[in-house]
Amino acid sequence: MHGQYPGQPNGHDPTQPVFHHVPASLITSLDESGTIRNVNLLSVLLASMLATVYRYTGEENFYVSIDEDGDPPGGKNNGDAIAASNAFVVDGNTSFDNFLRLVDAACSSSFSSLTSGTRNSSKIGQIDFSHNPAVVRIDHVLPGSKPVRLNEGTCDSAGLRIVFQLLADGIGIWLGFSVGLPRREMLEQYLESFSVLLESLESKSHFQISQLPIVSPRVLRKIVGEFSCAPGDYPRDKTIHEMFEAQVLRSPDSIALVSGEFRVSYGDLNVRANQAAHFLVAQGVRQGTSVAVCLDRSVEAIIGILAILKCGAAYVPLDTSYPQDRLEFILADTAAQFLISSHMIAGKFSEYSGRIVLLDSLQAEIDSAHSGNLNTPFGPEEIAYVMYTSGSTGDPKGARIVHRGVVRLVTGANYVEINSADVFLQFASLSFDASTFEIWAPLLNGACLEIFPPGLPSLDELAEKVSSANVSVLWL
Repeated sequence: MHGQYPGQPNGHDPTQPVFHHVPASLITSLDESGTIRNVNLLSVLLASMLATVYRYTGEENFYVSIDEDGDPPGGKNNGDAIAASNAFVVDGNTSFDNFLRLVDAACSSSFSSLTSGTRNSSKIGQIDFSHNPAVVRIDHVLPGSKPVRLNEGTCDSAGLRIVFQLLADGIGIWLGFSVGLPRREMLEQYLESFSVLLESLESKSHFQISQLPIVSPRVLRKIVGEFSCAPGDYPRDKTIHEMFEAQVLRSPDSIALVSGEFRVSYGDLNVRANQAAHFLVAQGVRQGTSVAVCLDRSVEAIIGILAILKCGAAYVPLDTSYPQDRLEFILADTAAQFLISSHMIAGKFSEYSGRIVLLDSLQAEIDSAHSGNLNTPFGPEEIAYVMYTSGSTGDPKGARIVHRGVVRLVTGANYVEINSADVFLQFASLSFDASTFEIWAPLLNGACLEIFPPGLPSLDELAEKVSSANVSVLWL
């Protein structure tokens, strides 16, 4: 009977419930450690399963019912007769020991017909599912709500259904869904995590539920091995603009930016960014200065942020659609002394006390500035930009990103292949973190950056741009 629900056919039908075996040695070990002493074994299994589901879903409110008929999870009878039911609230900050006592108290009162009455859990055969399976259904319910009863004595839901059955060598557990089975891998992962949590109780039952381990060695190996982005070979000692300048030397005539009919080569982009950087230095921008940038997607915006980096300063992107109070908050929070914008947008900053640099209005002065690379002495740990959260849960919070982080993201990466033939689409606002990849991945790897026009397009317009520009890399 090991691995097979009583009365069910043998085989590995993916529509059948998933089986897990809890060895008798684990139950004995838990009992000897005092974890389940004076607690019914069904309570331990139920509390562990609730804790596992909580850890996966984050849901706190559950309705638990136990069926009388022993029909397996996923079986044909989804309107099972309910022997007993109870509501449970899982608090991740509560220790498992305390939660177990609450579950056991509820089981003792609500599910008394399904327990033997004994409190000596080391004698496994004394719980009543030694002969008849205990079929448990766990449904999520909203606070204050009640489970839907379609007919008297029945409950129809898509909740988890678990069968606990005593075997000769421990406890057999079958896990399924009462209405429709999900992918088998999901159920297997639930049971694998349930097993890890159960095994940890011998030494960690006093831990908060949110702190109990649920990751198996197999999954951990997968995370560390297959899913991790182990550091590749990337230039740890280089800044963003140094990487860009090196790319300019390799392919000065390659196209770096495309905006409509306007094309800018790597060499021309470097010259224009150098001129803007020398101009900013003349205005007082220094290493470590915060320079706000409020521009729509454009060639000028790319020139502006590259110029700021060449000065050794950090750019602070501001979306042109931001409400006034958010703009003012970020400017004050970063103590930005300079703001790069355009005359069409500058009206938003009439109360700003710092220096506003209007790239379009000052183009003649910028074009007359020196065009050579700056030799500002600073390293990859300097701040490249400051980006703010939405502030939906309070004041926006700024994240400071250093040069090395950006270089690591887009060079020597093992999650994407980038070459000079690629065309990237800049679709995100400068204030959205996706723009970091969109802009610097192509410019530090010799690819082309196609700049989407300002405004929010339709899906058809986006598809047309992707097709007409031969975009090969798109962040959505």
